[in-house]
Amino acid sequence: MDIKINAIQLRMDESDLRFSFCKGETEWSWTKDYRPKMECKEGTVFFDEALEIHHELVQNGIGKGIRSSFAGFEIEGTKVPYAFETYAWIEETTEDIFFEWVPICEEGITVEKVFWPGEMELEEKKNDWYTLLNMQQGVLIPNDWETELTAIPFDGFFETAGGYMPWFSQFKGGNGYIAICTTPWNAGYQAEHPENGPYTHVGVRFEPSLGRMDYKRVVRYTLIEDGDYNDACKIYRDYVREQGNLCTLNEKAARVASVDDLIGCSFIHKGIKTFVQPESDFFDPEIQKIVSEDGCSIYRMKNVTGEGVITRYEILPGIELFYNDFHMSDGQNQNKLPHSDVLEINHCREGRFECEFANGDYQYVGAGDLAINRLTNETTSTYFPLSHYHGISITIDLPTADQTMKRIESVIGGLNIDVFSIADKFCKNDTCVVLRTQSEIEHIFSELYRVEPRMIAYYLKVKVLELLMFLNQVSLQDYQEERRYFARNQVQTIKKVQEYMTADLRNHYTLQELSEKFEIPLTSMKVCFKGVYGCSIYAYMKSYRMQAATILLRDTSDSITEIAAKMGYDNPSKFSEVFKKEFGELPSEFRKKLSK
Repeated sequence: MDIKINAIQLRMDESDLRFSFCKGETEWSWTKDYRPKMECKEGTVFFDEALEIHHELVQNGIGKGIRSSFAGFEIEGTKVPYAFETYAWIEETTEDIFFEWVPICEEGITVEKVFWPGEMELEEKKNDWYTLLNMQQGVLIPNDWETELTAIPFDGFFETAGGYMPWFSQFKGGNGYIAICTTPWNAGYQAEHPENGPYTHVGVRFEPSLGRMDYKRVVRYTLIEDGDYNDACKIYRDYVREQGNLCTLNEKAARVASVDDLIGCSFIHKGIKTFVQPESDFFDPEIQKIVSEDGCSIYRMKNVTGEGVITRYEILPGIELFYNDFHMSDGQNQNKLPHSDVLEINHCREGRFECEFANGDYQYVGAGDLAINRLTNETTSTYFPLSHYHGISITIDLPTADQTMKRIESVIGGLNIDVFSIADKFCKNDTCVVLRTQSEIEHIFSELYRVEPRMIAYYLKVKVLELLMFLNQVSLQDYQEERRYFARNQVQTIKKVQEYMTADLRNHYTLQELSEKFEIPLTSMKVCFKGVYGCSIYAYMKSYRMQAATILLRDTSDSITEIAAKMGYDNPSKFSEVFKKEFGELPSEFRKKLSK
């Protein structure tokens, strides 16, 4: 399928879904081995695996292009309703080319990464064929560069030190393009350049926000003739100006006169993108503040156990909301000090959250749970037993929020939210109360996870007020669930049990053996293990073995039989059967997909 507007031509090969475009005699094509795909919890899903694929030429009023719809995917032999569209089109006036990925239905597949649009062919070993990346202070990579491009900071996420500005550019001599990601909030790039070239590949990926793709993702390509990297920079500058976000040095100097003193200095800044707000009581000094604007701050936390991202919004005076996305086990927060006048509300969407209190008790919050805690109930550690956690936290400074509610009440009337009464009702005697999942709670929070970015500043205010109204009038007895607290010695013993079982997966242990070895009663061991990890010992180990098997399938050349043995299976067929139940495909199929 072909589209042509003025000097710009856009082409899609329906056989492999690859695009190419050109202006004049310079053509840009996706690499020959590129295959559009989504990395999902269920495994890798390729676009061309959809049973229902439709393409059509579309005129949208300001341009025309190719819209493609994908639906009818199969997971474990069952058709799921997951569907999305892609739309590649040329804007007639500007001659810019837009690539859009649009979610339609998110049921049945849990997307973790979308790799689309594809990487461009740039295969000739020429010094004037080069790639420009916004890594750190900017990197220009000629195709014959003798040094291999290694790990990119922050995995190339846009608006971090790995990708300060959401764009990259490539040139073939004097002709090139600049690709600007106009929806950079959950996006980044990946790039590859081997030692001495002869190529550099760079492409975009999109990731979910709190488990969902939610909104349209867009990359804009502008073609450049008879230019160089300076022209690419100027195009991005014009784009930022159009968005109303450009602030020149003169404008900065008008605000802060000392800016003029920095011009010409050897070092203009120190620790850029790693600013820490030391006065904050809610963030560990190790946490990096990477973005802050318009009442929103994004913090990135990293330690030996993994990474986490916290997105903070200032909702109303005295009320803040945090989106928490952690892929780590240790979320230790040394700076979270006790505050008698602060109420903390936590909703777990996915994963598991461990909270250790100063008295030595442990409590666990799982998917769907709502925990309410007054920060006089001091927590000494934060741990994620399943090595991932996704949820929302709301902190309420009671005196300030009380005044806020009174001002709102004076304007609209009928609100009658008493934040002190909420705190007293749910946190009597400084306890942490966990409410079991109910439709009202699920309704409020499900919508908080699906807010469109353009609406978020106002929508969050409405939803937080709705939550406070609900908590203000609800009866605690209707929702409270008796939750077991576990003593420190119990939890520490259970974690030793887990470490022992996972140290060598070839070994199998009976529950009685574990009970005797660690000197813990059998019933207590089973109850506490489920309390910590959210499932039985048997279910946990089965899932753990299968996850470990995926790593060996990906990173080693071991045979299926060898991997099965390492996972403690004498019978490879039984191993394959369990693997398929877990992931929806046989180990051989899983490995085959990785090799494509």
